[in-house]
Amino acid sequence: SNESLMDQLSQSYEYSISCSGVENPK
Repeated sequence: SNESLMDQLSQSYEYSISCSGVENPK
């Protein structure tokens, strides 16, 4: 299963956009 990997990617993506000041597209 790739669920944990996808979760890490999602969290990393959300973290990076929040740090760059871009709104979460979700």
